[in-house]
Amino acid sequence: MASSRILFSKAVDKLQVNRLDAQAIRSDNIRSLFPSFLFSAVFNNATFDRNVTGGTLTITKYNTESIIKFSDRPFRQTDNITFEQFVSLFGILNSGLNSFAEDPPNAVLVHNEEQRTYIVRLVSSDSNSATFILDLLPGETHIFSNINGRMNLFVDDGQTQTQYKVDITINYVSRSKTNYPNVSNLKVNDISITAQNFLTTMDPIMNAKSPPNFTISFTTTDEKSVSINFQPSGWIDENPYKFYSPAPYPYYGNDTLTVRFYS
Repeated sequence: MASSRILFSKAVDKLQVNRLDAQAIRSDNIRSLFPSFLFSAVFNNATFDRNVTGGTLTITKYNTESIIKFSDRPFRQTDNITFEQFVSLFGILNSGLNSFAEDPPNAVLVHNEEQRTYIVRLVSSDSNSATFILDLLPGETHIFSNINGRMNLFVDDGQTQTQYKVDITINYVSRSKTNYPNVSNLKVNDISITAQNFLTTMDPIMNAKSPPNFTISFTTTDEKSVSINFQPSGWIDENPYKFYSPAPYPYYGNDTLTVRFYS
């Protein structure tokens, strides 16, 4: 019995280390999941032909000063993208769930006369230029005269359009390991989960002083509904995401729940 208690203490110590490691993880260090991005584009010379409801914005590669993409919270990522990459975000080749082609973004157009918010749709493009239709958001008005010159276009978030598959693995020390490949309808505590919101859903749970139980549910490939109640004590923040729970006494080790997103 004494030796069993020593083993159990070692397991607890290991779990405490895992928990400390998890608490040290901050969102600005996350690089493995899939944030949404906002875009700020500066054009040294652009043309905006305005009408009552919006207008036509024409931009050129030659007059593009810079385009920055940066992540929405909780991620801390930024990068410069090319004119071609920016225009391609709006194209039909990038269509899909939540894409700019399927669901046009909101944007703020800023120039020396005013700044206003619009819905932005790409109507034509080639290797050197692109033309967008801008529709004023409800409640907005603007000056009707046409304008040329330096402009900034700030575009709202665009999530990655890859449709990610999800594998779930549950490994009980006291029982067997079970794999659930390519599950659907993934939920945590009845919150629908995607690759984009997984971390923001799990962070409050795992960063709590005493992490509460959570329930993960999903549908298997053969249309069976599965629900797993898990008592977390630590996790490794990576993809796949592995959650730990102390194995019931007298077993030594960790029960694990692994969630893997992949394209």
